[in-house]
Amino acid sequence: MTDTINVYSRGNAHDYDNWAGHLGAGPGWSAQSVLPYFRRTENNTDPAVVAATAPAHVHSTSGPMKVSTVPNPDPITTKWLDAVVGMGWPKVDLADLYHQYGVSLPQMTQSPNNWTRETTATVFIEPILGTRSNLHLLLNAHVTRILFNNSPNLGFPMMTNLRATGVEFSRPDGTLTTVRARKEVILSAGSLNSPQILMLSGVGPRDHLNSLGIPVLADLPVGSTLYDHPKIPLDFTVNNASDITLTGDVFGAMNVQNLYQFYLYATGPLSRKAYTYTYFGTGVNGDQEWPDAISYQLISQVYPDMDVQVSGYDQSRADQWRTYFNQWADASNHIYLSMLLFRTLSSGSVRLASRNPYDAPLIDPAVFSVRQDLDATVRAMSILFQQTETPIGRQLYSYSRLPVPGCTFCTDGRPISACLSYLTCVAQQVTLVDYHEVGSNRMGNASSPDAVVDERLRVRGIGSLRIIDASVMPAVPNCNTNTPTMMVAEKGVHMLQQDWGLAGPNLN
Repeated sequence: MTDTINVYSRGNAHDYDNWAGHLGAGPGWSAQSVLPYFRRTENNTDPAVVAATAPAHVHSTSGPMKVSTVPNPDPITTKWLDAVVGMGWPKVDLADLYHQYGVSLPQMTQSPNNWTRETTATVFIEPILGTRSNLHLLLNAHVTRILFNNSPNLGFPMMTNLRATGVEFSRPDGTLTTVRARKEVILSAGSLNSPQILMLSGVGPRDHLNSLGIPVLADLPVGSTLYDHPKIPLDFTVNNASDITLTGDVFGAMNVQNLYQFYLYATGPLSRKAYTYTYFGTGVNGDQEWPDAISYQLISQVYPDMDVQVSGYDQSRADQWRTYFNQWADASNHIYLSMLLFRTLSSGSVRLASRNPYDAPLIDPAVFSVRQDLDATVRAMSILFQQTETPIGRQLYSYSRLPVPGCTFCTDGRPISACLSYLTCVAQQVTLVDYHEVGSNRMGNASSPDAVVDERLRVRGIGSLRIIDASVMPAVPNCNTNTPTMMVAEKGVHMLQQDWGLAGPNLN
């Protein structure tokens, strides 16, 4: 049930101090500067969590976004938490920017009334629909381009004093509509679609736009620094099936009885959606002060339809993958112990597939394009396997009897944690990205050659155009990116208020 889970985590103080200093975002983006914006959105509903960090003013109870602790999680979740603590990891609060190394049962952005997910739509938009004359919500619309002064058809050479004046979008029936802006155009389409819209509008890398016949209005490195978190799902069996109550990720838990319990009484397996998060430093990209990796559990049955189960894997080895997953074909106790590299050096790109605004962009995450990231990932996998190879780890979990297709176990008696050739192969075979894309329109100062926006999120060299979304982050923070994106939005709105002489928020 991963679609109902949204972990509340903020990242590490070093992330934001690095943004502010080394990456050129300026002092306004340091850890101390962004902490009030994190607090501004949060309404933490767990008094014990709030009280534990009250002297440091970590949490807030006055924001609109409810943050709560998952009730009554699956036994395997808390057993693994206790096991990791027994191995020497401290318990931590993922919202504390300054104490991240350790293990946690993370809080979620969810309502404590019915345990449904709190989203930016349900929290910030739905409550004010129909109450403000300056808010219009149109579903299934598609922005085709940004409009600029004297540029109705983009049919002119590169200009100076370029200024955004509005946007063009298509309605659900295909009708093109133009909306003009009196002050600014705010682009908030995310790390994939914001660069796409800019490039369709003539703002982007000159060579790329020229190759598609798009007139270049501003030669900027749009879409050239895309960051994400690589994720490696590792297949285990929970040895005691009674430790699991949520028996199914997509199909097993979505039955009438469970849905009835959840929606009418906020109880049952669907209310027990929890992870155990363990932050650690690999010694390659990070250390205990600034961890670079996490591990977590995800209970997930194998699909009964093996063609569906193996569809996302190397199809040249489809038969081998079917044999591999048949180990759990009739079992409800399959679990992923997933490892994510949360501090990455590799960056990919977003490019246009064509001039057609309805064609999806070309996305290259370029995972492991910097070898150091692969080395850190292998080290992180080794640490995770070391945990599962302890007596308590072996009591709770068993790793796959078969090697990942295309890879080979070591035959000299070494445990998997020490079989680096196998771990390297697994990383290269099954690594995914975690849909935490950031940085494709990164911010920076005049000395940052790959910056698209300045420290106040204004597109460089273009008037009246600002970007407020995850694409402006100059590097991916070592956390789930939902909460930092809300922080960027809060800070971006405050900048708008400051720049236009409007009353700003109380940040106490």
